[in-house]
Amino acid sequence: AIEALGGTADDVVRTRVYITDEADVVDISEAHGRVFRDIKPVNTLYRIAGLIGAHKVEIDVEAVVREK
Repeated sequence: AIEALGGTADDVVRTRVYITDEADVVDISEAHGRVFRDIKPVNTLYRIAGLIGAHKVEIDVEAVVREK
């Protein structure tokens, strides 16, 4: 979606990570760090009761894409 608007991952300013199993927090945080290490968006991590289906993690991303 970001690319469709002319942006890149560098335009990400905030992420919200929703997990269902607290035991996965280290693996998920490390994966998030690999992807966003140099971008450094604001991040919030939530443990929630459940997601649709068998999903264990969902990431909500906000980006600011400026006209170039």
